[in-house]
Amino acid sequence: MAAFRQSLPADLLSSLRAATGRRERVLGWARTEDGALVGLTDRFLRQDADGHWATTHWHAIDSGRWDDATRTLTVVTPEATHTLHLVEPNRFPDLFNERVSASIIANRRVDLGAGRYVVLVLRRDLGGGATAWRVLAGPGVDTSAPAVRDRVEAELAAAAAEYDID
Repeated sequence: MAAFRQSLPADLLSSLRAATGRRERVLGWARTEDGALVGLTDRFLRQDADGHWATTHWHAIDSGRWDDATRTLTVVTPEATHTLHLVEPNRFPDLFNERVSASIIANRRVDLGAGRYVVLVLRRDLGGGATAWRVLAGPGVDTSAPAVRDRVEAELAAAAAEYDID
């Protein structure tokens, strides 16, 4: 991670300290069209045009994609998809990829037939080490359907036993 450490510009540093109430270990940052992104060890913070900060933990990100041609970072969480246009990306896309990948302990694709699937992902909170399984549904999969739910529960139990996780 030392390769990612970057000094934060003074304006962002003071705003970040005011928002978090403490000094943070900054690994990287980027300017967006209307604010900034600041990557920390366990999470990243996104500043909006009004100067407010929102937090996303690395382990809570389902997927992401960097498009160098358009300088667009797409971040997918269970709650929303964010499309962020970076005007000054620095090394933030690399940091994003490294931190999200570091939070993944294991993943397993479960074939449900007819081209349908779910992916079970064991994630680690990079700030505290707690782990949790996430279920990512493939296209057209309803994880609340009884047959799918039963299969996912059985696969989660088997995976938890394999990784010795209660």
